[in-house]
Amino acid sequence: MVVNQQRLQKRALRDLSKRAKGGIFIYVLVWLIIAISHQLPDVLPVLFYFNMSILLAVAGVRILHLYMHTRSSELSVSFMTDWLVYTILFAAIHWGLMVAWILFDDKAVDVHNLMIVATAGIAIGGATTLSISTRIRIFYPVLMFCPGILVLIYQGSSEGTILASLIALALIFVHGTTKITNGDYWEAITNQIVAEDRANLMEQLSITDQLTQLKNRLYFDKKFDQEWNRCSRMEIPLSVLLMDIDNFKEINDTYGHLFGDECLQLIASTISSELLRASDCVARYGGEEFVALLPNTAEPETRAIADKLVRAVSAVSSKLEGKKIQITCSIGGATTSPNYQEDKEFLIKQADIALYQAKNNGRNQYQPFIMESSAAI
Repeated sequence: MVVNQQRLQKRALRDLSKRAKGGIFIYVLVWLIIAISHQLPDVLPVLFYFNMSILLAVAGVRILHLYMHTRSSELSVSFMTDWLVYTILFAAIHWGLMVAWILFDDKAVDVHNLMIVATAGIAIGGATTLSISTRIRIFYPVLMFCPGILVLIYQGSSEGTILASLIALALIFVHGTTKITNGDYWEAITNQIVAEDRANLMEQLSITDQLTQLKNRLYFDKKFDQEWNRCSRMEIPLSVLLMDIDNFKEINDTYGHLFGDECLQLIASTISSELLRASDCVARYGGEEFVALLPNTAEPETRAIADKLVRAVSAVSSKLEGKKIQITCSIGGATTSPNYQEDKEFLIKQADIALYQAKNNGRNQYQPFIMESSAAI
């Protein structure tokens, strides 16, 4: 089964944003703890305030991205992903240059080791947590580690060279680990979406009539129950139309079941094209019978819809071996104001009574349920 790449990227963006949320202020907090505990605002005020302003600006951009992602669905997934990824990578390169600056400045010698330890923690934790993104997985630890490694090598001390080598080994380890977690994530999310698609497909197959592609009786019964409760709660009318193809047994007997199936498909397409409201539901009720559920539809509107369906079906014709075959239908309808305490099945029974009345009256017409008609039948 082919996976929809747009859905895949959208799910990945959601997960990446969720995982990145916790790191919005981590740079600011770590920098404040280290800097204030070692009086950097007094010792190196330019370094402190310059870096503080950049860290706060990056945090602000991250907050704006989070807000836009949760509130707006108009921005493209690729744009929102690039925005987040490049902001995180910018934070990484800034942190890496900040560490290099501190390692190069003798006035900040007291915080050298703290900055290296903090950088290792942030780089490893961030790269692992955000390994959803291949770009972050590869470049995030590199941008954080490499400036410091270059400074340590440039300084030329044996201790610095050893430390640079250890950091480089850590970088290689992080790269290998995040490659595995990245692969595991994309395999898992792909399998999840495939499973969801298959489940949705199976659900659709279970509620779809395979011949006409309309909803089936199972779906209609469930929808009927939902709309009955909703209309009862909102105190609005609910109507049901039962439709039957006239003389369908004769059509089958005369022209064959394959032609009969074509007629059912043609009628189904005609009915569904006439019922355009999203709330309406049309289904194959069984055999040559169809049913339409019309929420918030009073009797006059129901009659207008039914008459339109009768005309639409009577305008349908099919050809068999060059011979034109006319098709018509009879429709019975019933309308009520649902009540929780009443049995909803009586509405179907009333529509069924009206349908037989339409057939008795000559077919190719609509008959609404009238209380007196039940006594006559």
